[in-house]
Amino acid sequence: MKIITITLAPAVDVTYALEKPVSDGLNRSKSFVLAAGGKGINVSRAIRNAAAGRDVDLVTVAPVGGASGGMFCAMLEEEGMNVTRIPIAAPLRINVSAIPDEGEDCEINAPGAEMTAADLKTAEDRILSNVAEGDVVCICGSCPKGVAKSYPAVLCAAVKDKGAVCVIDCDGEALKTAVDSACPPDYIKPNAGELAALCGDLGIEACSAAENARAVCAATGGRTAVITTLGGDGSMITWNGGQFTAAARKVKPMRIKGAGDTFLGTFVYAKFVAGLTNEEAVQQASDAATKYVEG
Repeated sequence: MKIITITLAPAVDVTYALEKPVSDGLNRSKSFVLAAGGKGINVSRAIRNAAAGRDVDLVTVAPVGGASGGMFCAMLEEEGMNVTRIPIAAPLRINVSAIPDEGEDCEINAPGAEMTAADLKTAEDRILSNVAEGDVVCICGSCPKGVAKSYPAVLCAAVKDKGAVCVIDCDGEALKTAVDSACPPDYIKPNAGELAALCGDLGIEACSAAENARAVCAATGGRTAVITTLGGDGSMITWNGGQFTAAARKVKPMRIKGAGDTFLGTFVYAKFVAGLTNEEAVQQASDAATKYVEG
C-alpha cells in the first residue's frame, strides 16, 4: 500500500518569534524558522515522523518553480524527503507567520503559484500512474490560479475509480464541491470553522461541531467520514454510525503553521499503516499535533 500526498500550492514557510510586536515601525525577531511547507508536504512530513524510521511507501507530489522553488527543494533534500516534482514556470509562494510573547499570532499567506493546463495534466498523469487499489491518496490545500475549485472533486473520482481511499483537506468551494459530488471523498478534515461554513454551503443549519459533522456525514449517505480539528478542545471523528472526541492538553503555542497537517498525517499513518481504530488513530493524531504546537 502506498500513501500519496498532493500539494497544489506548496510554499516556503517563515515563522518569526517576537517579544513585543509593534504595528508601526520595525519589528526584530528573537529567532526564525524556515521550512518547506504546504499542506501535503506537511502531511508527508508527519507520516515520516509517525513511522519513526520504519519503512512506509510514501509518494509526495508538488509543483515547483522559480528560485524559491529551488530553496524549497534544497530544504526537503536536507530533510531526506523525496518529492515528485512537477516543473512549473511560476515561483513558489512564501508565507510568513509571527508568534509574539504577548498579543495575537499573525499569518500572511501568499497566493499559490499559477499552474497551466499542461502543468495540471502532467501532475494528474503522474499521480494516477502511481495509484493502485488499496492505496491512500491525500489531496491537500488550496487550488492555485489556473486550477478550478472543482478539481479536487474530479481528482477524487479518478482516484476512487482505481480502488484507492481518498482523503481531502481543503475548504470553501473546493470542499463543498467534493462533498456534494456523486463520488465524495472517504475522509475530509475541516476545522470547526470550515465545517460550519461547509454546512452553510450545503444548506445545512449549522449547530455544534458534533452535530455539524453528523449532518455532513449523513449528507453523503454515510460515505464520508468527517475528521474535525477543534483547536485547544482537541479533535473528533464522525463516521457512519459513530463519533469520538479526543481531548488535547492545553499548551503555549510555539508554532501555528502545520498543526492540522501534523494531525492529518499522523492519523493517516495510524489508521492505514498501523491499523489502529478510528478512536485510537484520532487520539494519537491529537497527541502529535499538541506536541507539534508546543514546539
